[in-house]
Amino acid sequence: MVNIYLNLLPGEFNIYTREAGAGGLSIAVEGPSKAELDFDDRKDGSCGVKYVVTEPGEYLVSVKFNDEHIPESPFKVYITPSIGDARKLSVAALQQKGLQVGLKNLT
Repeated sequence: MVNIYLNLLPGEFNIYTREAGAGGLSIAVEGPSKAELDFDDRKDGSCGVKYVVTEPGEYLVSVKFNDEHIPESPFKVYITPSIGDARKLSVAALQQKGLQVGLKNLT
C-alpha cells in the first residue's frame, strides 16, 4: 500500500487507461469526512481526479478498473490540518503552556 501525505488542500491525481482496453473505472475516497470528487475525462485515455475533504485524518483512495483494484489500490492518504491553523501559534502561547523560551547569544 502506498502512503501519501497531503495538507487540507484539494488532492489531485491522474489515471491512465489508454492501454487497459474497454472497461469501467470507479474511484472512492473513504475517511473521516465525505469527499467531493471531480473527474476530468481528457478523451485521450487519461482522466484527472480532484477531491476535497473537510477533516484531517487517514483516508483510503480506491481505484478500480472493471471492479478490480488497480495495483497498490487502495492508497492510504494522510490529510493534515491546514497550515493556517499552525500560523496561529505564538511563542507567548507556548510560554503560557510552560515552555521556557529564551535567547542565546551564539557569538
